[in-house]
Amino acid sequence: MSKSYIVPDNIFFQELEDELFILSFNSSEYFGLEGVGKKIWELINDGHTEEETLLELAKLYPDIASETLTTDLRELIDSFCNFGLLVESNKTAETA
Repeated sequence: MSKSYIVPDNIFFQELEDELFILSFNSSEYFGLEGVGKKIWELINDGHTEEETLLELAKLYPDIASETLTTDLRELIDSFCNFGLLVESNKTAETA
């Protein structure tokens, strides 16, 4: 079973050129993402599960070891959740 996530209503994000800007209305904190971090955010926001996101990253970055991608993805998702930028959805790959 692969987890999926949603962006809470109190989070605003906007792409500007090659960077993604994220603002938490609750904490007034601002975050910026580029490159792989931005791509992960886009995939998750488009409804990809954690597993689907990992598979897509493996296609985009074939030279990076699977273990590295898995660890980095998990750490970034954990950071997003810890800052309140994402919350786990009730939707899973099994029910999608």
